[in-house]
Amino acid sequence: MKKMKGRLLFTLLLVAALAVLLCCHAVADETVGFAVTRESVNVRSGAIVQGLLDPGAAAYRLAANTVIYVFDTHEGNDGQIWYHITCQHNDDGTLRARQGWIPSGMASTEGLFENVTAVSAGQDGFLALRADGTVTGCARITGATASFYRDLEKLSGITSVWAGDGCYAALDAEGKETVIGTSPNGTGFGGDILLDAFGSERTVVKKDGKIYSTNPLTFVYPAEQPDMTKAAALFQRQKSAFFLMADGSVACASPESDISLIMPEGYPDFSLWTNVVSIDTVMWHPQDVYFYEVFAAVFADGTLRVHPRAVERLTDGWPEVVQVSLASDYIVAVGRDGRAYAAGRSEDIVKEVNEWTDIASVSAADKYCVGLKKDGTLVFSGKFDFEKN
Repeated sequence: MKKMKGRLLFTLLLVAALAVLLCCHAVADETVGFAVTRESVNVRSGAIVQGLLDPGAAAYRLAANTVIYVFDTHEGNDGQIWYHITCQHNDDGTLRARQGWIPSGMASTEGLFENVTAVSAGQDGFLALRADGTVTGCARITGATASFYRDLEKLSGITSVWAGDGCYAALDAEGKETVIGTSPNGTGFGGDILLDAFGSERTVVKKDGKIYSTNPLTFVYPAEQPDMTKAAALFQRQKSAFFLMADGSVACASPESDISLIMPEGYPDFSLWTNVVSIDTVMWHPQDVYFYEVFAAVFADGTLRVHPRAVERLTDGWPEVVQVSLASDYIVAVGRDGRAYAAGRSEDIVKEVNEWTDIASVSAADKYCVGLKKDGTLVFSGKFDFEKN
């Protein structure tokens, strides 16, 4: 009898131990996202030994208020929960990609991305505009990006932000623009800027209505350039510059050398695109061997129209929406109900984004997506990689 009781007790203890172990592993699988260091902290090399983290020796030190990205968490052999992080910080004060482990209590999301009114996602990072006209964000700019964070801290009175490919712009009400990183073919467009957008090309609209572009543009619709002082939004990722006008109409211009390379269906009939409230355009990669240009627009009645139809089919069944954003192989929109709706090849992003609620707007990049919630905070899906290409 005593032996049976002993075996029973041993079994119960074993089950309890396994339950604790499983709980620990559940914690280890959690992805925390962006955070900021509470105070100066040593980042340790770390190694997983028999299911527990051995923090290891100090690899480098992070200053207080450094933005980091937390990949996952793991229980340490010291009983603490540790964050596996990446950041852009060198010992000499410059920033670049480095990984390591810090105690979870040394980082927080409090105050990091709050009171945000607009967000723009580029291929290497994003900018977020706060209600008070200041700017925050995270990005990679050709390896050494210390200036990115210093320049962001100095910005104030900003009214709009744009994130491109390794280049970022912040515009104030007077048309003065701060460009961080290296934009296509330089940044010599002067002040008095109304709108700016850049991917592999860059197009600037000045307050007097003049357009400057790194690749001369020819208007597809309308045939003659409209009054660009009435332009309300501009999107250009790779090729066409796509304009939303104040009256709800759209305009489209493309480099002369590229017009013949448009997808077989040709351009949409933009004359039918009226009462538009949101637009986007991108070079779509449905497979790795070819691509074509896609245009998307949301109308005042909540209708979403995407050209060509092959991409629009992905959105069949979606309810009325208020905003749309495109990446190279997925599309995401915000419904009137505050839910996000996504479809396309990036399955992990699509799955997570479809679970978002209370969303005000979205901004899609190829490897990740940012959602601006109605309470002014941000949510993320996808891979944030600070490492060099």
